[in-house]
Amino acid sequence: PVDVRWQTPRKTLKTFLEAVTASNRLLVWECLTSTASGGLAPEPASLPLEKLKETIDSFTGYVDEGDVGPFWSIRALRSGTRPNSILFERTRAGEWKIAGI
Repeated sequence: PVDVRWQTPRKTLKTFLEAVTASNRLLVWECLTSTASGGLAPEPASLPLEKLKETIDSFTGYVDEGDVGPFWSIRALRSGTRPNSILFERTRAGEWKIAGI
């Protein structure tokens, strides 16, 4: 069975936000696909947590957009600026991981 933290895009987002807030680099890393994590840092220890915290702190709400091609999209709303789409991809194991933020 799929770990409850990765069962849906919403649950993955919740896990990711909590991990960033708690400065849990390993759990942040686990929320990401290899493509997304590789785009941020070569390994968990070098994840830019301060930048991620700044980004998520700017979000004022979230809107499920649903299927966007092979991804699931949740729009992160931000006051005074364009929203940011967070893309989720289902892994072969059935887990939803963040493919792009």
